[in-house]
Amino acid sequence: MGRPDKIIRALRVSTRASRLCLHLLWGLMLASWLRWRCGPLWFRRPGGEARRRRWMQQLAVVLGLRIQTSGRAMDTAGLLVANHISWLDAVAISAAVPTTFVAKDDVRRWPVIGTLATRSGTVFLRRANLGVLNVAIDTLAEVIRRGQRVTVFPEGTTGPGTQLNDFRRALYQSVVNAGAPVQAVAVRYLRNGSPDTVAPFIGDDEFVPHLLRIMAEPFTDVRLDFQRPLAGGDRRTLAAATRAQISVALGISQRTRPGAGEPAPAARLGAGVKAPSTDATTTAATAPMFPRRIFVAPNSR
Repeated sequence: MGRPDKIIRALRVSTRASRLCLHLLWGLMLASWLRWRCGPLWFRRPGGEARRRRWMQQLAVVLGLRIQTSGRAMDTAGLLVANHISWLDAVAISAAVPTTFVAKDDVRRWPVIGTLATRSGTVFLRRANLGVLNVAIDTLAEVIRRGQRVTVFPEGTTGPGTQLNDFRRALYQSVVNAGAPVQAVAVRYLRNGSPDTVAPFIGDDEFVPHLLRIMAEPFTDVRLDFQRPLAGGDRRTLAAATRAQISVALGISQRTRPGAGEPAPAARLGAGVKAPSTDATTTAATAPMFPRRIFVAPNSR
């Protein structure tokens, strides 16, 4: 990389970092004002989800994300499940569709990010606590019954995007209890038409250096493929079927770890909701910046 390129990248990072700080400050002020004006559940009021999504889209622009979608997000309440590659996944999905995320409980204590997550309706989950898990499932089911979408990453951790981990099934119980559909979303990152090696947040990656690498790039292209929503069946069947959908959409292996069940065909499900359109559209981008393993699925299977 020549000296001019290094200067351009440094200028790009400094400009975006300044805009990011201002946008986070604006988010804190906006969330605080809406909380005071409309109450702690402002995001459930008319226009609340639109405000939250608009802020996320502006964030994605700051980060240089270009989001393209194919298929159509279901227009009903339910559970969105996606493969997990990076903290950018949440940014992209929140830009494309209004949704509430599930995050680790310790995120609540993080400076700025924890405050924003708390005041924007994130559902926090303590891991390895069955009693709390049951409460979380009931909470998510109630959120879905109120007409909202909830997003989880059932792999429970990030990967490079070339294979899928097993899908943890516990939180699928929320849609079973609510009698709502579940929709799989296949996430992939491209750079100049090839798989992106910068976007994955894996291994020993640290958040700040990764954020700076993302902001140094001209753009980061994200593709979200919304699959046909599914309804009916138990959580095991739903988890296997959505994993199979994502695997096919990404063109990767459906292999599971030894002892894990094979993906069940979608035909085993009950009647599915209306299949989405396959027309591709481009979405102006964004969502909260949360590192790997923040958006979690519980260990309970």
